[in-house]
Amino acid sequence: MKSIFRTFYLSLPLMLLAGCGGGSSDNNTTVAATQTMLEGAWQSPCFQGNNGYEININTFTNENNVNTVNAYDDSACLNNVLTLTVKAVFSVAGSKTLTTGETVNDLDIIFESAVIKLKTNATVTFFNADTILNCNGTKTYVLNQEVDVSTCTYITDMVTIGSKQYAIFFIDQNKLYSSGFADSDALRPIAIDYTPSNIVTKL
Repeated sequence: MKSIFRTFYLSLPLMLLAGCGGGSSDNNTTVAATQTMLEGAWQSPCFQGNNGYEININTFTNENNVNTVNAYDDSACLNNVLTLTVKAVFSVAGSKTLTTGETVNDLDIIFESAVIKLKTNATVTFFNADTILNCNGTKTYVLNQEVDVSTCTYITDMVTIGSKQYAIFFIDQNKLYSSGFADSDALRPIAIDYTPSNIVTKL
């Protein structure tokens, strides 16, 4: 199962891969929530993924969400080698209390598109030479130019473009905590992912 606030580096997923939870949500929905709870930008720490380092920024404006994944080749997150931008629409539903005590809200999200911009010549060469990354020869990458990769398998294996995904979250002061995604409301997660890289701070 994919987690909300992390994404992927190169062809191999890092983002949003908190293990597959399952089961239906707890009951006791009490109050309606609004999108304004998430309004603004939320940033992850610099963290090590499967194939490098990342800083992820999620921005929520009205019903729109933009997840910007910045990948780096150094542990200080200084040398940016690529930026992946995933756009989505979202809605927030009422609150409920989990058996573990957290009061959370439901988050429904539909991913609409994904574009990638490569920032170094070495990354461009690598992507153009790899069959998966060049989407079986259908994509040609150019330095510092965005390429729509919404239909490429290295994206669709991680983010389901066009279909609704279901999650939960809560906010504590300036920190946003979230679960993984599920493919249906019946399977909406019932636990928060407390992995440090999945905890984002409001900017």
